[in-house]
Amino acid sequence: MADSSFLRRIFNRFPVQQAAYNRFAAMKPDERLAALREEARRTPRRIWLDLGIPPEKCETLSAHAHQMRAVADHVTGPHHDVHDLREVLKTWSLPLVIASELPLEEMAWDDRLKWRTAAAELAYGNCARTDNFRRINELYDPQGNLYEDEGVLASDIDYIVTARQALAYGRDYSHLAARLDHIILNCNAAILTAQGRSLWNGLVSGTTLAKPTNSASLQP
Repeated sequence: MADSSFLRRIFNRFPVQQAAYNRFAAMKPDERLAALREEARRTPRRIWLDLGIPPEKCETLSAHAHQMRAVADHVTGPHHDVHDLREVLKTWSLPLVIASELPLEEMAWDDRLKWRTAAAELAYGNCARTDNFRRINELYDPQGNLYEDEGVLASDIDYIVTARQALAYGRDYSHLAARLDHIILNCNAAILTAQGRSLWNGLVSGTTLAKPTNSASLQP
């Protein structure tokens, strides 16, 4: 389980997070999983809240995870086992119910990984799902601890689903077009694998929302 001294340090710095963590920690494992699943269905993704999308219109953690698994169904070729990929993606949403309120941009990279792993350990215990969640989150480490397997492609799929959601919001929130455009371009730049690039080309629009001259930068 998570190092208690690390958790104390996080809670001292971000007191609001301690109440959420302790609330789930006090539950029995089965009750905890049921509660996390229910909250994942209600918890908006912070990226859209911060952008200004109304909370009731925000994509939830559960909806995002569902779309990631749906995109995984498009994966083909001998280098990726779709079943294993979907198992990795099953781990995505529940730990973020615990961890989503913490401002990750204010944390060191190592602390981000430790904190999200601590949330996964609380959600799932020490098991394969926690390991899978760790594999996804280590992809965001700038030191380059990349896995040449389903974990890397799972990261690509995360960006693909985010870009598709940004395009959908662009139809209803035209005043946010420039910021949504920026999100799409960043997602495109973050794609790491050939399979991810193929999925992007098939599933994400080839035009951005704000400036037509930027559309070429979405192409591979």
